[in-house]
Amino acid sequence: MRVIHHRREILVYLNGKRYLYLGNIKLEGKKVGLRVGDGKSAFSSFSIRPLNLEKEYELNGEKLRVEVPLLVQPLESFKIKIRHRGEKPLNFILCDANGFEYLRGTLRKGINDLNIRAFGALGTHKLKIKDKRGKVIEVPFEVDANSQIETESGLWDQLFSNLRETIKKDRFLFTIDGKTVAMNPSWLRDHIHEMKGYKWWEEDVRSALDHFLKIQHPEGFFYEMIIPPNDPHTTFVDSKYRIIDEKNNLAYVRLEMEADIEYLMG
Repeated sequence: MRVIHHRREILVYLNGKRYLYLGNIKLEGKKVGLRVGDGKSAFSSFSIRPLNLEKEYELNGEKLRVEVPLLVQPLESFKIKIRHRGEKPLNFILCDANGFEYLRGTLRKGINDLNIRAFGALGTHKLKIKDKRGKVIEVPFEVDANSQIETESGLWDQLFSNLRETIKKDRFLFTIDGKTVAMNPSWLRDHIHEMKGYKWWEEDVRSALDHFLKIQHPEGFFYEMIIPPNDPHTTFVDSKYRIIDEKNNLAYVRLEMEADIEYLMG
C-alpha cells in the first residue's frame, strides 16, 4: 500500500490501483485516520510528513541516487534526477502500468537531469535501470489523472475542487444482495443529473442504473429512490409504487406526481 499526500489531496494505492481518494484536505497534526464500514479503524493512522524523494540504490557495487516524484500527471512534464557515480554508462527504460515501454536512454557519470512526460496506462509506472550484464533496479512511481483548474491569479483554482467536493458529499454506497450499489445521492433523478459531473472521476457510474433497471416495474415505470423502510416517503404512495425490501432493510418509492424518470433513464 502506498499513501501519497499531493497538494491538498490524499491518494491510497494498493498494487498499483487507486483505492481511496480524498480531495481538498487540510491536514492538522500531519496525521490521517482511516475508517471504513461501520466506523471501525482499518488502520490506526497514516503519518504524513515531508519525504526525501531521493533514494539510494546499488547496481553491481556502484551507488546510484534516484529522485522520482511520487505522483505524476499523465502527459505533463516532470523531472527525474539520477546521480550516477560509476564510470560505465547505464541504460534506462520507462514502462507504464501494463509494462509497455515508452522511453529509453543512457545515463552518464554525474548528475543526469531528465525531463520526462508520462505516457500509457495509468497506475504504477517503473523506471528500470540496467547495466551491460543485465542487472536491473526498478524505481516505481504513480501516474494518475486528476482534473484541476490553474490560473495565474489563483482566484479560480479551488472552483473545480469545491464543486467536486459538493458532489462527493452526496455519495451513498448500498450493499444489496451482496453487491455494492453506488448512488449520488439516493434519489435517482438527482443521481442522473449529478452524473454530468462525477462521471469524470468516479469509477462506478453503472451499478445504480443497472440496479434500477433490474427492479423496473412490469408496467414500465421506474422507482426513483432508495430509502430506509421507515422513511415517510413510503407513506406518500399506494403499495403499487413502493417496494419494502426487508432482506436488505431498504425501500424503493416512486412518487406518482413526478414523470421525468423514464425520460432520464432513456
